[in-house]
Amino acid sequence: ICSSLVCSCYKMAYDLVRQQLDALMGVDRDGVGTGNRDIPTHYSDRGVCIPYLFGACPGLLLANTKAGLSSCTLYHNDKLSDDFQRDYHSLADRSVLDFEREFEKQSSSLVQDVERKISRAVKRLQVQYDIQDYGSLLVHEVH
Repeated sequence: ICSSLVCSCYKMAYDLVRQQLDALMGVDRDGVGTGNRDIPTHYSDRGVCIPYLFGACPGLLLANTKAGLSSCTLYHNDKLSDDFQRDYHSLADRSVLDFEREFEKQSSSLVQDVERKISRAVKRLQVQYDIQDYGSLLVHEVH
């Protein structure tokens, strides 16, 4: 039992270190030619972060914020992003639409999550300060 527990702890530690290295150096830190076939080589490959191709990955943009997003687990690569931006206007309409729909879907999901958090915070403030109308919680511009 102890040996399986130790192995489990080592595996967890190894996975944690691997995740940290991926975040710091990228998932292809060992080079594409190392035999890892999971590394995407084209922006349309599975596992590529589509919002990153548009320059708006929420995991990067909202890192270390109150949004509470964890780091993005999808593949980020500047070369793939540059290739996508270069090819964007020359792609077939269907391909562009697919990329844009996926980006819109992910963005909408993020906005809905933030709106839910705001709604919960407003309700909590209304209860905490016994405020009846939502308008009195709005922040007004100060000059």
